Amino acid sequence: MAQFLAMRSSLRWLLAVSALLSALAWWWPDNVSQAVARAGSASETLPLPSVPSSSTATVPDAASTALPDHLPTLTLDKAAFDPFVGLQPPAPPPPKPTPKPTPQPAYVPPPPPAPVAPTLTYRYLGQMTDPSGKKVYYLAKADKDVPIVVGTPLDEGYVVEAITADLVRLRYPPLDVRVEIRIPPASD
Repeated sequence: MAQFLAMRSSLRWLLAVSALLSALAWWWPDNVSQAVARAGSASETLPLPSVPSSSTATVPDAASTALPDHLPTLTLDKAAFDPFVGLQPPAPPPPKPTPKPTPQPAYVPPPPPAPVAPTLTYRYLGQMTDPSGKKVYYLAKADKDVPIVVGTPLDEGYVVEAITADLVRLRYPPLDVRVEIRIPPASD
């Protein structure tokens, strides 16, 4: 009881009203409980339907219960929604037709490069007059000195075509290419 007095006054009032309403609900029956009570008493007075016993049941003969020759067919409309499949998204639109690519011509390899004469590795070395008074010209290749006259073949396939006072002209016969080696002017 000391705890009840120690509570706030508003809480004490709430508890008191709740107890009073509970007691009132015990003494005052509502319409539902009366209706249930009346329904229970009415069912006790109603007679039960009679069920024929198995000993008194008769089996109908086969002539009176003949089966039809053909049963009627039952047509059903197609269902608008299949609950086992669920909602299906709409079908995607058909792909747009792609233009057909223009056929490319068959691969044609580029023509091979034109043949080129080999690199000339000779340089003018000098000239000399022999005891008979004839001039002899020399070309140098690396460490080797080569005396030349018109018609002399060289290692790379070149042939001496002409020798003048200011140049030596070489010819590469397979391609008919001509190359000139300048002779520097004589210094006095």
